[in-house]
Amino acid sequence: MQYRFQVFTNLLFGFATYAGLGFLLLCLPGFQTQPIRWVDNLFTATSAISTTGLVTLSITDNYTWWGQVIILGLIQIGGVGYMTFTSFVMLSLKSNLTHWHQRVLNTEFSMPKGFQIQDFLRAVIVFTILIETVGAVACFCFAALEHNFALEVFSRVSAFCTAGLAVQF
Repeated sequence: MQYRFQVFTNLLFGFATYAGLGFLLLCLPGFQTQPIRWVDNLFTATSAISTTGLVTLSITDNYTWWGQVIILGLIQIGGVGYMTFTSFVMLSLKSNLTHWHQRVLNTEFSMPKGFQIQDFLRAVIVFTILIETVGAVACFCFAALEHNFALEVFSRVSAFCTAGLAVQF
């Protein structure tokens, strides 16, 4: 019982870490077009990482291009799962996951014993990027000329991750 509590505590800590990091970045002046209250930055970062789709202010009007990239990154991490993303980065940097990390992932995904989590994580990331890219290119090609490809990417990532956050065209 204590092990499962520890795993869930670590999952919660990971979520809070990503939300906190996003919040701190969004609070930096270079990521805002005008001063934004800290509570709005916290709400936006938490909404993006949890893919709830709620915001208290316009993303387009209040965040610079870099701020929108941070929000997009939080949506992507929240959409594929922050444990999936973190594990993918760890696998990219080294060849194996630690025993503890493997157990946490098995708890999060409820994988059968002996399942190769590394192959699963790579497939999830590749599939996600592929589908989002195809969607962005297709929408850009068939949309009106005033649409920007970066805005299409933001919209497709948000749609794929079911975040519901959007930038205005």
